[in-house]
Amino acid sequence: MLPALLAVASSFPDAVPADAFLPALLELSVSGVVCYAPLTDATGQIVDFAFAYLNPAAQRVLGLPAQPATTYREVFPEPPPFAAFAFHCEAYSSAEPRHFELNYQGPDHDTYCRVNGRRLGQHLLVSFSFSQEQDRNAVEQALRQSQAHARAARAQAEAQRAELTTIFEQAPAAIAIFEGPDHVIKLANRDHLALWGKTAADVLDKPLFEALPEFRRIGYEELLMGVMQTGEPYVAKQMSANLTRDGQRAPVYFDFVYQPWRNMHGVVTGVIVVATEITQQVVARQQAVALQAEALAVAERRAQERETFYQVFEQTPASIVLLRGPEHRVEYHNEAYQQLFPGRRMRGRTIAEIQPDAAQQGFLALLDRVYQTGETFVGRELPLAINQPDGQRRETYFNFTYQPYRENGQVTGISVFAYDVTEQVLTRQAREAQQHKFYTLFEQAPTGICILAGPELVFEFVNPSYQLLLPERELLGRPVFEALPEIEHTAVAAMLRGVYATGHTHEEQAMLVPLARPADGALEDRYFTFIYQARRDDLGRIDGILAFVFEVTAQQQAIAAVRESEARFRIMADAAPNQVWAVNPDSSIRYANQAFLDFVGVENLEQYAATGWSAYLPAEELHLAQRTLADAIRTRSMYALEHRMRRHDGEYRWLLAQGAPSFYPNGELYGYVGSAIDITALKQANEQLTRTNRDLDNFVYAASHDLKQPVNNLALLLQELRRGVTFADPAEEQLLMPMVQEALQQLSNTIDELAALGQAQQMSHAPAEQVSLAELTAEVVGTLEPQVQAARARITTDFAARPALSFARANLRTILLNLLGNALKYADPARPARIHVSVQMVQGRCVLTVEDNGLGFDAQKYGAELFQLFRRLHTHAPGSGVGLYLVKRIVEASGGSVEVESQPGEGATFRIRLGTT
Repeated sequence: MLPALLAVASSFPDAVPADAFLPALLELSVSGVVCYAPLTDATGQIVDFAFAYLNPAAQRVLGLPAQPATTYREVFPEPPPFAAFAFHCEAYSSAEPRHFELNYQGPDHDTYCRVNGRRLGQHLLVSFSFSQEQDRNAVEQALRQSQAHARAARAQAEAQRAELTTIFEQAPAAIAIFEGPDHVIKLANRDHLALWGKTAADVLDKPLFEALPEFRRIGYEELLMGVMQTGEPYVAKQMSANLTRDGQRAPVYFDFVYQPWRNMHGVVTGVIVVATEITQQVVARQQAVALQAEALAVAERRAQERETFYQVFEQTPASIVLLRGPEHRVEYHNEAYQQLFPGRRMRGRTIAEIQPDAAQQGFLALLDRVYQTGETFVGRELPLAINQPDGQRRETYFNFTYQPYRENGQVTGISVFAYDVTEQVLTRQAREAQQHKFYTLFEQAPTGICILAGPELVFEFVNPSYQLLLPERELLGRPVFEALPEIEHTAVAAMLRGVYATGHTHEEQAMLVPLARPADGALEDRYFTFIYQARRDDLGRIDGILAFVFEVTAQQQAIAAVRESEARFRIMADAAPNQVWAVNPDSSIRYANQAFLDFVGVENLEQYAATGWSAYLPAEELHLAQRTLADAIRTRSMYALEHRMRRHDGEYRWLLAQGAPSFYPNGELYGYVGSAIDITALKQANEQLTRTNRDLDNFVYAASHDLKQPVNNLALLLQELRRGVTFADPAEEQLLMPMVQEALQQLSNTIDELAALGQAQQMSHAPAEQVSLAELTAEVVGTLEPQVQAARARITTDFAARPALSFARANLRTILLNLLGNALKYADPARPARIHVSVQMVQGRCVLTVEDNGLGFDAQKYGAELFQLFRRLHTHAPGSGVGLYLVKRIVEASGGSVEVESQPGEGATFRIRLGTT
């Protein structure tokens, strides 16, 4: 075991066995021999010695085995200045032997002892012996004095320990000490026992997880072991555990610090726990971390007695400072407090010196009051402006306690315990600002909005729109069922309680809620659409309900009136002989009368709705019918369409369907209501008439072509007669010949216009092309230039709305030529003619307008005759009455229409609504 000693023995003569010599020597020696192995800390400094070997003599004297599992300082504790231990360290560090003398007191000895030691390799070899013959008076006297000092020191230490325990008991924090790897509870003050819900007898001198099995397997074993192994403190925030208190198991929340507990040699032997229960703060939804202790107990001014407590303070996240005297001089401060004032010297200085502006901010006055009255002051979220080293001024918010402490019944100082809650304050201020912004928006909202707080659903917020729903009722600050007692036992109350209990949003549409009238208290039926949504706090717990309420009583009354009206309408519609129908805004069928159902051969509306139009309209007409109805609904315009529909016997009949939009009183579209009549006979008659007109047009065109040549021949014959025939009476010649000439000219003009009419009919189906209105109008005006000059006319145009039209050019030219020609022909000779040609877009269709300031006519009286063939209203100007008839035929052939407005002496306005543009 000691190779170095065996090496020494090997230098003996061969006659002496080396491996037997040393064990025999050690066994026979009357002196005690001990071999030690040094124990060092992280810096390499010796802190103790382990026993590697004791010879029999040493075993007898010390009462230890040959290789005990203990250390020198555990076997030989001594008071300062630790002379014996210092000797062992010196002997190990020296290359020479060292000697030491002491008085040894043991179970069987109280005698003088000589000790010799020297280093042997990595071990220390020590030999000691006892002597009764030495003059020990001086030494013994010194040793006994030392022992007396040691006993006094131990007594003082015990007193300090007892006093420290008293301080722990009075401290405003839960404090406990766990010892050893099993974390045996050696100390737990009253607050810590209360936190656990245990008595001292329940837990003291028991392993933590045996006394409190609730803490097992939720992470605390690892935290404690980490502090024991690393020697590093652990600070925890808002930890929880399910603890049994007063027979009930409930979660308990707390902040705590695990501080390593070291023995006098610096070895971690346990853990100090300083904890603060914060269950009430968490449950009460406080936004900031509450003070973990309301006040620090007053401690006596004894540095040695409070050193351990100060170590705990150093690891506490709170800022702690102890002030002494009326000038508030810093006696102690922890690192957290120092960090508030970086670079400033603290200890021994007054608060006024450390914080020159503390007086201006009011803190010195508070300290003075606490010192003078002895009353504790608790401040919450008070701002403190602190000048930083870089010259910046930072405002910090604190929750703090000024707690006076006393000596001999007199206040001698103040303990300050403060928490930095700046982040919580700024967060709350930002949240309050955001909340104010929301409340401002809610105040301006046209929707009724209120907030019901707490399980009693108290009106916390009511915007003006909500108050208008319940005039003359006081709402704010009152529970909802106190302010509205008539709803307490209704479905509304169940909905509110359900939302608060489950957090599920609830929505209702047009719900009947009887409410009392303020005037007489009688219940009246009112309808509301509303949304109830749960409000949650920062921890996600429901703490209220946000309600959005719309009153729809008027709409419901209107709907009821519409339904009543609709019922009467259906009765009348079912009695009508023609088809009557109604559709929804999405074009789905709402109603069809009995005549409609009989026409298609179904028994009820559901059978028809199963297929709709698609089963009864020809496939090639279905899309046009659907698009026409959709366009009418989109533009809220009249609906009109001629289409075929299959009758119950399979025959397709022509129907004229017309409908108009119907609206609720609030302007919302109710749908379209219309009717359809069978126009098959009319359609067939029109087709026959169209064929007849076509035949007539062909005949007129052929007849005009055939008559043209005979009229030309008569004109030539008349010329020959005038050259070769002499009348007996010259006066008769002057009278008859012009009359015949004029008659032939009128006949020729009539034949030309009939030919043009026939030609126009032939060209009614000419292909459309893009025609520039400005160019075409200029061309027509050029053709009519003589008439323009004669009427002193000024012709203006405005084609900005549609510069070009898609139309048959020749037909459009004929329209303009006739309208402008008539405007010039019937101009008022008393004033220059003014003609304006323009284009507008009306409901998606192009309207060509020609306005003049001519003679005009009574349109109310003659408007229907104006477009008849050969009809003329003014006879003072030449004409055949064919031009306007021709215009009307061209326009109607393209799907358009012609309108005229006029008064005698005020000119005329012609509007051509073109079907194709």
